[in-house]
Amino acid sequence: QLGLITFGLFAVNDLGLSGAVLQMVNHGLISATLFLLAGGIERRAATGELARLGGMARGRPALATVLMTTGIIALAVPGSTAFAGEFAILAGVFRTGWAWAVVGAIAIVLAAMYMLRLISAVLHVSPGASISEAALDLRPAELGILVPLLGCLLVLSAWPAAITDRSFGNSPSSALSEVLR
Repeated sequence: QLGLITFGLFAVNDLGLSGAVLQMVNHGLISATLFLLAGGIERRAATGELARLGGMARGRPALATVLMTTGIIALAVPGSTAFAGEFAILAGVFRTGWAWAVVGAIAIVLAAMYMLRLISAVLHVSPGASISEAALDLRPAELGILVPLLGCLLVLSAWPAAITDRSFGNSPSSALSEVLR
């Protein structure tokens, strides 16, 4: 994500810069959520090795829901705030040179691959050696931190203009609609 943000900054146009600012906000929220989840998972399983994790979706609905939702947003699926940021960055970079936009698109695919591997390794494969049935779901105190972060991501997914239209003097929404024509 940080490399893509750099691409957006060096595009030096409203679309790339606004996408970079939105992606900076996205990166902060997604990273904070994933780091908190990683700490909770490591505390429950006493390991951070993906090979020893797995099957945590069973009996832990809050953990599974928060990790899956954050992971889907991080994957930049259409409709997510990460998609809006990455699309704006790539559109801005494409205006300066299509070859750099291709490099950015490849980076997005590689990032999606590692996020899918993380989700699969932690939630969906058979339970690993470090996962016991006694490993608890997210506690209310943890949810009290994670739910507002996830809420911010969901609000930005519905309304990315909350960031992009306030980033710079010109409205990138008009620039984006110009690209989509």
